[in-house]
Amino acid sequence: VDTYLDVLQRSLQAMMATIADINVSWLSAHAKYHTLAHVVENIREFGPAVLYMSEKFESFNKVMRSHAVHTNRHGPSVDVARRFARYAVVRHLLSGGMF
Repeated sequence: VDTYLDVLQRSLQAMMATIADINVSWLSAHAKYHTLAHVVENIREFGPAVLYMSEKFESFNKVMRSHAVHTNRHGPSVDVARRFARYAVVRHLLSGGMF
C-alpha cells in the first residue's frame, strides 16, 4: 500500500506541475485540484477514497433539485416521488416486465 501511495503522490505532483506550467490560475480557481493535493494524506487517514468521496451523492442532489424545480411548491417531495415512480414503471415496462 505504501508503494502505491508513493507512486500516486509522485504522479499527482507531476500532474500539478504540468497544470501549473499550462495555466497556474487553474490550480487556485478549482477546488478539485486542492483536494487532489491532499488525497494521499486522506487515503492514509480514512482509507480508500471511494469510502469518503461524495460526488455520487452530490450528483444525485442535482437530479433531485432538477425534479423539484417543476413542482407546484406545495408538496415537492411528493411530486419528486411520483416522478421517480413513473421512471420505475417505464423502466419495468421497457425491460420486459423485469427489474
